[in-house]
Amino acid sequence: MTAEQLQEGFYWANHQFYSLPSIWKRLSGTSQRLVPRLEMNREFRKLINPYIAAGGAFIDDVIDPRETRPVIIRALEMAHTKKVERPWKKHGVMPV
Repeated sequence: MTAEQLQEGFYWANHQFYSLPSIWKRLSGTSQRLVPRLEMNREFRKLINPYIAAGGAFIDDVIDPRETRPVIIRALEMAHTKKVERPWKKHGVMPV
């Protein structure tokens, strides 16, 4: 068997078993609790949007996934030099 034939067989099996229509067809005959849960999951995924969360002030910034590493590095560099001023303790722990 050649490498091309193996590759074609892999693509065929991947499409046969892991394509969305194939998954729905296999799940249609399964437990009645699983199918409604998958439908609900699909509806929730339509509602998940980072821009809606940003509009509601739930998140500070929406960044491009390609810019994640530089943004995290910049934030850690800023936090590295940060000094937190804590209030002076009026009373310590009393001995028992």
